This record gives sequence, C-alpha cells and structure tokens, in this order.
Amino acid sequence: MTTYVIGPFYTLKQWLDTYLSEGKLYVLSVQSKDEVGFLAKAFHEVVEKVLKEEQIIRQQYHQISFLNRYNESIVENLQAGIVMIDAEGRIEFCNQYFADLLTQDRETLRGADFRTLLEERFSISEGGLDLAKVSFASHFRIDRLVLLREGEPEYFVAKFIPFQDDESEAKTLVMMENTTTTETLWEKVLVAEKIASLGILSAGMAHEINNPLETIRSHVGFLKAVEDSPEKLDSLAWIERESSRIAEIVRRILSYAREGGQVEGQADVNRVVRETVDLLTQAAGKGGIEMNLDPSLPLTGIDERELKQVVLNLLLNGLQAVEGGGKVWVESTQENGKVILRVKDTGVGIKPAHLRKVFDPFFTTKAKGTGLGLSICYSILKHAAGEIQIQSQPGNGTIVEVKLRVFHNSDRR
Repeated sequence: MTTYVIGPFYTLKQWLDTYLSEGKLYVLSVQSKDEVGFLAKAFHEVVEKVLKEEQIIRQQYHQISFLNRYNESIVENLQAGIVMIDAEGRIEFCNQYFADLLTQDRETLRGADFRTLLEERFSISEGGLDLAKVSFASHFRIDRLVLLREGEPEYFVAKFIPFQDDESEAKTLVMMENTTTTETLWEKVLVAEKIASLGILSAGMAHEINNPLETIRSHVGFLKAVEDSPEKLDSLAWIERESSRIAEIVRRILSYAREGGQVEGQADVNRVVRETVDLLTQAAGKGGIEMNLDPSLPLTGIDERELKQVVLNLLLNGLQAVEGGGKVWVESTQENGKVILRVKDTGVGIKPAHLRKVFDPFFTTKAKGTGLGLSICYSILKHAAGEIQIQSQPGNGTIVEVKLRVFHNSDRR
C-alpha cells in the first residue's frame, strides 16, 4: 500500500533531481490511473510549467544582462560626457570621459552639484543665459560651452533630457558632445573669409596705385632720354628705383590677394632661417636665437622671398614675446613627408581667447602692432599648400609650427 501511494511521488522526485543535476526536462510517465496517479500527473504538469517559465526568465535575465553590459560599454567608450542628475541637480552617475574632462575621480563627482560644476569649470558663450534660473526638468541645450583649463580650449554642446524612472523619480540625462574639431574648422573658414575680403580690398588698392605708377615710370623714362644734366639724371634714377620698389610692393599685394593656386618656387628652409637670423642679429641687434636645423632637409615648394617673410614675422614675434627675458629657438626637421619649421619662445604666452583670433587681419594686442603679420603668414602658406599651427599657454611660452610640402621636379612649370 505504501509503495502504491508513494511510488508516483518517488518517480516525480527522481525526475526533479535529474532536472536539478542535469538541467534537462525528460518525459515523465506515471502509470497509476487512480487519484494518486492523477495527483502526481497534475503536480508534474505544474512543476513542468514552472520550470519552463524559469527557463524563459533565465533567458530574459541573460538577455537583459547582456544589454546592460552592452549599454555600459557604449556609455563608457563614447567620446562624449554622459551625466545623470537627480531632481535636486546632484550627479548620480557620470561616465569616465566626463570625469577625465574635469580630471576628477568618478566617486568624488557622485553627489556633486552639477550646476555648480558647470559654473566653475565651464564658460558659457551664450549671452543672457543664467544657469541659476535654468530648470533641469525641461528639455534645453547649451550650444557653446568652453572648458576652462590650461592649453587649447575645448568646446562642447550640452543637451538636457528629463525623464522619470520606474519609481516616478524625476531625473535628467545630460549629454556633452565635444565640438572642438568643428569649432576649429569653422574658425579657419572665418579666417579664410576675412583674409579673402582683405585680399579683394588689397587688389583694388593695388590696381589704383599701379595705374598712376606706370604713368610716372613712363614719364621718367622719357625724361631720362632727353635730359643731359647729371644731377637731374641722378634724381630721375632715384625716382625710377623707388618706383620699381613700389611696383614690387604692388606685385606682392596682388600676389597676396590672388585666390587659389599654389605659388611657384622652391626654397631651402635652413638657408632662409640662417639669413633671417643673421639679418635680425646684424641689422636690428636682435640676438639670443638658438638654431637646431636638420642638414638633410629637401627643398620646399614655396617662393623663397615669401618664406623669408614668414620666418621674419615668426622670429620677430618670438623676440618681442621675450623682451623681458627669455629664449627663442628655431628648429627644422622632416616628418611624414613634410618639412617642419618650429619657432619656440619662453615668453608670456597667448590667452585662449586671443589664440583663436591671431590669424584675423588687424587683430593685435601690441600697442604699435598692425595685426597683419600672422594674417599674411597664413595667406602665404595657404597659397603654397602649407599649414601653420600655434600652441600657447599664458606664462608658458608659444610654439609655432609650419608645415611645408617637399618640392618635386614635377612642380616646375
């Protein structure tokens, strides 16, 4: 009797033990057809249903775990700041990118007031925006945040996206996208437009000067042909020389004003540097320039006179930056198929706000400056398919890097 009653349940227990040890559901056969057998079968069906639902839950759990790891990987590797703030504006979570921006530990940032962080570590370039009056519970964006730290400025767009979690607690997701590359490209476009406008103005002025100048030179030639007085001939020769000098200046202005196309010519960078340093040392009494020049450099594809103008401007800027004491270095090398010229100084450096404007025509912080030196350098190098970049920090000096293309015989026309 005991075996009759217990048997089906013992079979059911063995079936469960097999599942627990092997993780598989085998077909269970209960032979008894009376109430005990019916009860065992019903219990088996319930257990089987529960176990299958458990399998489904396990699968869903693994899928959710995978999605969580996947999302965490995206958030952690995203090149943007991700911050979660609560209804009080305190940071609940931030990714590593945001922590690295502020050079702080993530645990230190947790619980910090996000509004205070924005005000202390970023400059908001949007006039009239008062963070103290902004509600993080509404959708909005800040189109231009500037990170305040040493070195090159970094620009961000901040988007605020409010939502509520499952417990109905209001939160806000903040996404801070780095737009430094876009800002830099846009600034270059603006500089190019300003220089192009200056070029058009310069071209008009050059033509207006050139017309009466040609008339003067023509009359000088006629007077030299009919004049016998040595004194008057000397005066006419002087007028002719100065007229030729003006004509050369006009030619250079027109060259500066031209659009597109590369300048014909070739230049020995090291020779231009040595000659310019000698010129500054002898003519202007400017010393203290150290040279480190690579003797194996190839020729570069730029007009030598224009390169000399670039080098002269850069060295003069460096010397003016260290007038109170300091050093200026000029070095040349070859990197990635380009000839590189660097001018370094230990001067006062350039403020980030000014660094963005150094290539703008007429921008200057010097009392007697014209603001055209770097603008002309930019234009000359652009027309010669070259590049110029400036790195500077207030109090830590400046590095100007010029990249020039190597001259090839195919450049000859």
